[in-house]
Amino acid sequence: MKTNQRWAWTAVIAVGLVFLTVRAEEAAVVKRDRVNLRAQASATSEVITQLKKGETVTVLEEVSARKHKRGEPAKWAKIQLPPNTPVWAYGPYIETTNHTVNIKRLNLRAGPGENFSVIGRLDRGTEVKEIRTEGNWMEIEAPANAYAFVAADMLEKSGIAPAPATTELAANANPGAAPDRPPTRVETVKPEPNTTPVIDTTPAPTPAQPVTTAPQPAPAAPADTPPPKRIVTREGTVVYSRSIQAPTSYALENRESHRIVNFLHSESDDISLKKFAGKKVIVTGEELIDQRWTNTPIIEAESVQVVP
Repeated sequence: MKTNQRWAWTAVIAVGLVFLTVRAEEAAVVKRDRVNLRAQASATSEVITQLKKGETVTVLEEVSARKHKRGEPAKWAKIQLPPNTPVWAYGPYIETTNHTVNIKRLNLRAGPGENFSVIGRLDRGTEVKEIRTEGNWMEIEAPANAYAFVAADMLEKSGIAPAPATTELAANANPGAAPDRPPTRVETVKPEPNTTPVIDTTPAPTPAQPVTTAPQPAPAAPADTPPPKRIVTREGTVVYSRSIQAPTSYALENRESHRIVNFLHSESDDISLKKFAGKKVIVTGEELIDQRWTNTPIIEAESVQVVP
């Protein structure tokens, strides 16, 4: 008996969790015209685009502002970025041949630069649709997991997003019909017998032909497999890139020859290369080649340690 009660409570909890998950995403309608859509839940964050009155958006969750001044929104709605709103990604981390991400995690930003807010991420191998490039940054169509924030009081929720309509397979299915309506009667008409004489048009059998064995095609060559990740550790001084056309703003310089060994970049929120400028460090990360700078690889820094 106790076992049955335990299973019953488990089922109730599971149904509740599913319900909460479904309720997390709701459709909402914009109540005013030219409502700012921002990259962060803050009135000082950059404006990505503006929403029109009557436009329908998908609310992912609601967040409360930790500190807000008088006149600023206290609650924000995190919504799925409208599909017609482009986002930006660091170009060297997107393959030029098939437009797929070539690092473990690529940040999506509100503008072409590391100073713009992160509004989503893409995993390795994800294909993107390029719109244009600006320097080392590529403008792409917004994927489904890109997001932004809008003041919650500017939206009017309309409930859970409607599920796609299904097609009834039964021809006479009519759930709205009255229950006492008799079913439609279908009369079957028997065909008249055919009195036309049947003429045999079957062709005469042809003599069997000798069976010849076609040559078997040569086995296909195995598909090219992507090269494994190249994780390296380099030591040097973090400096600002000398050329404005360099793929990144920072580079690793050899302390003896003062030559650039690698360009440095990081998609990690925990690593700020700016604070390491001018310091001797040990950098560990994945080494990649930018097609425009084949002589100097880029290191996607995963860890940076200062050397005394």
